[in-house]
Amino acid sequence: MTDWNRMTAEASSAFGPAGFEEGIRRWVTGAVGGKLDRCETDPFGNVLARTWTPGAKGRVLLVAGLDQPGILATHVDGDGRVRIAPIGPIQPRDLPGQKIRFQSGATGLVDAEVKGEGEAVDWHSLFVVPISGTVGIGEPGVIDPRVEILGEIAVGANLPWRAGTIVLAALADQLAGGRYDVTLLFSAQRSVGARAGRLAAFEEAFDWALDIGTAAVNAAPGSSKGGLRVGGGPVIRAMDRSLVVRPEMKQRLWDLAETRGIPHQAGVTPEATSDGGILAMSESGLLVGGIDIPVYKTRGSLGFLQLTDLQAALDLLRAALET
Repeated sequence: MTDWNRMTAEASSAFGPAGFEEGIRRWVTGAVGGKLDRCETDPFGNVLARTWTPGAKGRVLLVAGLDQPGILATHVDGDGRVRIAPIGPIQPRDLPGQKIRFQSGATGLVDAEVKGEGEAVDWHSLFVVPISGTVGIGEPGVIDPRVEILGEIAVGANLPWRAGTIVLAALADQLAGGRYDVTLLFSAQRSVGARAGRLAAFEEAFDWALDIGTAAVNAAPGSSKGGLRVGGGPVIRAMDRSLVVRPEMKQRLWDLAETRGIPHQAGVTPEATSDGGILAMSESGLLVGGIDIPVYKTRGSLGFLQLTDLQAALDLLRAALET
């Protein structure tokens, strides 16, 4: 039985903005290393874990992101106040009042210089007021990544970027006796423009691939508005920013979920970044699908997901590898 509470808390709390993924990379290698035949980190910072099956039916690539959006210290004044710039898709309007944790362990609160009523908050107006420790120029930071588990619900700022990582790491425990040779790719710098998947896709020839990510839910759970629902099961991806999923892959996942009684829903995530498009452009072309965990994200920093959706996504991955 997967301990989703522990895995969600540990992975979400691991430090890892794009380009500075050492913390989350350490967690991933600890979670999957020793359970598969090989686990290594490539020069780009991706983690690749592989298992080989005698008489395998084929070779499969499964991908999830490592990193998260963050900030970078660009200037520190004599009082320790820090000017910042974005790493990845993080909006300045979401930051005032947020607690920041820097790589060194230093902490601070984000404030903004707003000269007039109604003036928009932008990156030039933001700064971090120190709480503890000192920050150096060029040091990365993230919004406080701690997660709270409330029954079957996990709440935290990092969940939209770590849910796929958690599911893929959990799969490492359950690959024995499968029908495929499987490579798990935890891709670095995904939040600043997915490109890491190209390295793995060109290194080996795969029969098909699945990208594991998250889908934004735009309405409260239980509401029909917005279509997707937290607690409704994994989202079988039809399209994201980089890829329109081929009908045969989408239908295969849908039929598996129906046959196995796995909760599922259909979704289009036109603003989501994934490695799917890069994977599909491998040397010989690759059949690529996507499975997303539904996450409700507020206009601030917090989001929440349901742990049963993590389990259902894991069940669907296992079903795909058994057929």
